[in-house]
Amino acid sequence: MCLPIIHYLDDSLHPFQKLDYCNFKDTEKIWWLISELELEKEDLKAFTWSRPPLEVMHLMKPLFRLDTKTQRGFMACLKLDDLEMALTEETILLEIKLATMLYYFKVCRYEYQMARLQNCIRIVYAIFKEQLIQLSDVTKRDWKEVDEKYKVQESKCMAMLALGLQKMTIMSDKRDLVSLFHFDMLLLAVLDLFSEESHELKSLERRSMYLMDDIFSAVKKDFGIFDFALSIMQFVKKNDLTNEWERKCLKHANDMFEKMKPRERLEFFSKYMEQLQNESLRNMMQEVVMENINDMLQVIIK
Repeated sequence: MCLPIIHYLDDSLHPFQKLDYCNFKDTEKIWWLISELELEKEDLKAFTWSRPPLEVMHLMKPLFRLDTKTQRGFMACLKLDDLEMALTEETILLEIKLATMLYYFKVCRYEYQMARLQNCIRIVYAIFKEQLIQLSDVTKRDWKEVDEKYKVQESKCMAMLALGLQKMTIMSDKRDLVSLFHFDMLLLAVLDLFSEESHELKSLERRSMYLMDDIFSAVKKDFGIFDFALSIMQFVKKNDLTNEWERKCLKHANDMFEKMKPRERLEFFSKYMEQLQNESLRNMMQEVVMENINDMLQVIIK
């Protein structure tokens, strides 16, 4: 609660000043909190607060509106167990939330920590989908004139995706690994809404394409996740990135389906076909099964 006073005395309080996205230095400790409070920050993370973090957050809402440094200081003092709660607070900037999530992705080592982050992924997913819907009617401009905050969002999410791939062995539900890629697709869709055709945007899209095979290789034979992976197509418009995502997803799903034994394929098809939402995925499986049945009939006839 005293953070604004401390920032005022430290001459780092800038009331109602917007966050400088061009100098988004979340890798520097001073960006989050003044150096004199570094030890206190670690104590707050280690011990139980005298008031619940949710209550403190509600009391600090007016202060969050006053100063982004206060938002950063509060988020820096939160332990991972409380991050999920803070992600739902609208007075804290999304970019600060993402920077906090990225920090915890970096230090995450155990399954229980990743489970907490997976809950956070699901909250942020809904935020990104809503953001894209709200920005559906915008004017295109030169890449240099696109609001830097969306570039920061995309950068933080790509960094989380890279870390998710490195740490996917402790990620219990690979659906959340796919969600991290969906984050990037949704943010690239936002940048595409704002930006005229540019080398910078194309470069970001190509970089994302390079990660697709690694993601689908982690999915293995979970066709529900392939179905979920394709669900993003209803939110983003068709372009090179989304077309490649759909193509690779169907290819990996087809490879996994064809590796199953004929009887196993037929049983899966009859039992789970109606549960799959994506039409392209259902059609692919239907074609494989029909070929399977045709081959079996040919053997019987001979």
